Amino acid sequence: MKQSKVKFVLLAVVCWTSLVKALSESADPFDQDAADSETTDVSSQNGSNQPERTGRIIGGADADIVNYPYMASMLVHSQYDPFYFGGVVITPIHLLSAASSFYTMVVTSITVRVGSSFRTKGGQVFNYKSYEVHDQYNSTTLANDIAIVTIDGSFHGVPNVAPVQLQDHEYFISQGNPVNCVVLGWGDVKPGQLADRLQRSEYILLNHQQCEAKWGPRPTSVQCAQSVRGNACHFDDGGPLMCNNRMYGVLSYFYQLDCENTTTTKIHIFGKIAAPSIQAYLHRKLHHFDLDGRHGKRH
Repeated sequence: MKQSKVKFVLLAVVCWTSLVKALSESADPFDQDAADSETTDVSSQNGSNQPERTGRIIGGADADIVNYPYMASMLVHSQYDPFYFGGVVITPIHLLSAASSFYTMVVTSITVRVGSSFRTKGGQVFNYKSYEVHDQYNSTTLANDIAIVTIDGSFHGVPNVAPVQLQDHEYFISQGNPVNCVVLGWGDVKPGQLADRLQRSEYILLNHQQCEAKWGPRPTSVQCAQSVRGNACHFDDGGPLMCNNRMYGVLSYFYQLDCENTTTTKIHIFGKIAAPSIQAYLHRKLHHFDLDGRHGKRH
């Protein structure tokens, strides 16, 4: 009788362990409990200590969607030729991109691919429902250069998809306090050739005076960053500037000049996520959602 009880207890322990493991593996990253159970090495987001092989962006490196599950490739049809640019998952139904990417376009369709390291295969594809640019976007100064894309469907339950965490306050930037970042995208790896696989390049943030020394007077919602290893190029616009595991900027469309020349560093312009005017817009438009990259709709 005692032996039977021991066997029963052991069987119960095994079953419970299997159940807990199954539940943890199926956890939805858009739910708070699921996100709180995840731990991500900051180095996997800011470009250091990555095991992935050296490759492209322009002189950058291959990246894996497992490390960057918020990345999305968007194929846009308009009155112009179809083209790709980047998007970033921020809620179960929304992506963040660059307003400058949509400038002058009359969009007829957008297809969004998520959950894949590859631009044209794998993962899951969604159609768009709508998009809108920041209501104070300025195409001349690039003030408030963000756009929100809403999909037809939901990212809930899609493998290798999770919302990004947004930086909600600005960094103090100085020579003694450098901020290392990563830019991600599927843009040109050489003239006229887009990357098949997701790429990453390394950047450091510049302060506002350094930014204006390069590009002239700019509003405070603009952030500049300088390439360190590799650099973004054409069709990387809309992709994220990731610093310390959080999204700090959105790559603008107009300022990837001379990006195929790898002999010089590049200073690129981004919409600054932490800028008060951008923070206010996001919280006004998406007030039903928590924008900390941890869970979905507010209850």
